[in-house]
Amino acid sequence: MKAIVLAGGKGTRLWPLSRESFPKQFLSMREGPSLLQKTVTRLHSVVKPEDIYVITNHANFHDVDYQLLKVSKPSRSNIIIEPEGRNTAPAIALGVKYLRDNGVMSDDDICFVTPSDHLIFDDDRFAEYLSQAGDIASKGHIVAFGITPQSPETGYGYIKKGKALNGNSAFSAEAFVEKPDEDSSRRFVDSGNYYWNSGMFTFSYNTIVSELKEHAPFIHQAFTGSMTDALQQFSSLPNISIDYAVMEKSERVAVLPVTLDWSDVGSWDSLYKVLEKDDNANVTIGDVLAEDTHNSFILGDRRLIATVGLEDTLVVDTPDALFITKKGQSQKVRDIVASLKKDSRPEIVTPSQVHRSWGSIINVEKGSDYLIRRLVLNGGSCLTLQTATNQNKHWVCIKGCAKVTVGGKTSILKASEGMSLPPSTLHKLENIDTQPLHIIETKSGEKLEDEDIVNTQDALYSC
Repeated sequence: MKAIVLAGGKGTRLWPLSRESFPKQFLSMREGPSLLQKTVTRLHSVVKPEDIYVITNHANFHDVDYQLLKVSKPSRSNIIIEPEGRNTAPAIALGVKYLRDNGVMSDDDICFVTPSDHLIFDDDRFAEYLSQAGDIASKGHIVAFGITPQSPETGYGYIKKGKALNGNSAFSAEAFVEKPDEDSSRRFVDSGNYYWNSGMFTFSYNTIVSELKEHAPFIHQAFTGSMTDALQQFSSLPNISIDYAVMEKSERVAVLPVTLDWSDVGSWDSLYKVLEKDDNANVTIGDVLAEDTHNSFILGDRRLIATVGLEDTLVVDTPDALFITKKGQSQKVRDIVASLKKDSRPEIVTPSQVHRSWGSIINVEKGSDYLIRRLVLNGGSCLTLQTATNQNKHWVCIKGCAKVTVGGKTSILKASEGMSLPPSTLHKLENIDTQPLHIIETKSGEKLEDEDIVNTQDALYSC
């Protein structure tokens, strides 16, 4: 079996923790693995690590690369870059095309497609369902994982089951229903004939190509030529989900009922429901002191959060934004995001910590004419030879040992030592140790962003 993990999109439903450039699949709770890392690790019992491929965008390539190295150690060829976000149907077609053209997937090979931002708490049971789905898919079906609903939910799509298939372990998919109102969702659950649509599918190469050709010929046609041609046409493809493009039209879709403790983590309310709670029904993450506080979700980052007398409240604190709402109202975060986007506020775009191939950048403080941040360089990595025309820089080494090249002269920077870098000075920073190097960087000047930096060689991979 092959696996395609969908890790694109702009996730703001968990704002302010998730951002447009750092969506929820990259988030981790309680300092554990991220949702993406959990997704990939969950597959390892059925799919070989080298057969797991992640589709993402250019902006999140470094985040995917950084996180996969910690759990799977794949090659960079396991990361597929979509030229533009066009929803799940074009993304899946691109993934299948990539596997086929690279000799990874043959006509009858089975492929599992999954979002990267869901929570599943029983990995062993999931592996059993995944193996079962592979068997059903080998008979020519597209297998949709239908989650047995635990309660009426208006935030999920539903799949209605039809006639029994495969010895009653699966059913034909009679209908796909978009997010229903409360009365309809209650009726669906009471009937026992509907399942939550998890967005997880299994199929053979032949089956998905055949169904794309029949039901989404405009997408199928774009992938009949070379990969270069497909990438050039990608941006012109419709923004359409695999549900609309294929699943709702195909007669070959089977729904596999699965009973799992599952959540799509679509809001702070849904995350609260699935996380472990204390004796006061609180979920607390970070340095939290909760007095006379009940039924609340409190997430901190770098400072103490103290609460008194809260009830049914959600508190999410990050270095640059604080979000507070009543439980049951967290979906309205979209209104906050819309307002911030209208005002071009940076708080919806970039998180306080940004990952790069060489390490990470942690923003500490920013003013109108200065910027303070921490640079963390992985062992043996570097910032390439570069110059900044409009920036004064000052580096202070706080941990590790750095090799600094300025204007052709090289020096060693040890802990507590610093140096200044005037504008237009060619400079290079290297970590010559195996342990992470921590540098406090202070910038001043009229242009503080990285757009002012000119790299004289490949900034992504070479030193």
